[in-house]
Amino acid sequence: MNRKISFNSLAGCVVTLIVGSVGVAIANPVIEQQSSAKNSVFIAQSSAAIQGNWRLANMTQPGSPMPMLPTTEQTVEFSAGRISGAGGCNRFNGTYRTPQANQLSIGTLATTFMACEEAVTTQETRFLTALQAAQRYEVNRDGLQITYRTPQGSAVLRFTSQATSPTPPTPTPRPPSGRTYQSRGIASGSIFTQGRQTDATLNIRGNNFTFRLETPSILGLKMEYSGTNTRTQNVRNGFIFTGRVRNLASSATFNNALPAIGSCRVEVYNSRVVSSYCDMAIKSTTTRFQGVR
Repeated sequence: MNRKISFNSLAGCVVTLIVGSVGVAIANPVIEQQSSAKNSVFIAQSSAAIQGNWRLANMTQPGSPMPMLPTTEQTVEFSAGRISGAGGCNRFNGTYRTPQANQLSIGTLATTFMACEEAVTTQETRFLTALQAAQRYEVNRDGLQITYRTPQGSAVLRFTSQATSPTPPTPTPRPPSGRTYQSRGIASGSIFTQGRQTDATLNIRGNNFTFRLETPSILGLKMEYSGTNTRTQNVRNGFIFTGRVRNLASSATFNNALPAIGSCRVEVYNSRVVSSYCDMAIKSTTTRFQGVR
């Protein structure tokens, strides 16, 4: 009798082991699928996904969040290889590339020269430094996330879409025809070589524009681009004007207008020209301008 009981107990154990083995064989594929899905952090996205207007929600440094000043706003716009925005004190612009899916490279950013409180300037410097150290991006339902490198490791900038921002900036009306915008700053390139103090003047007349850079000195250096406007983008307290250049006059050509091919991008803030970039087919006539307060 004892032998039968031992045999039955042994048989029960065998059955339990078989059932247990079957259960493990069925469960393992599910576990593997869940693990694979969890590890898929970045989904390859088209470079067009990053285009648009974004507002900085928070900024981190390796291992911890970075305190943000509540009285400032940092924004960025990506559009067809061009980047522009506000750092909290100054406006900035430059170029960017997306060489492969989710990869992001931002070039050196040019800024205006507004003077602000030290805390605001420090935060702006951190923000612009982070942008120029960008490595990857991801766009999801929460917004835009940019991963950037630091000497201590990777950190993150998180943005929300300006379209869904709870406090979107009030757009500035399209500049009316007949307006003139001026300022003084530093022009470089072409006849201005490495940089000279220069007056900048943007005239808009209907669908036409004239943009002139002229030194206020006895040198009398002048570059004047004219053509048709192609786009005006409204931003807070100003606008970004883009025009297609048709003609060019300069002191080097004795002020005679000559046919030309290129484009001018002029940024106006508080009715003053703060920066410009005229990119011409003949590179010797390409210029940059940065206004000073």
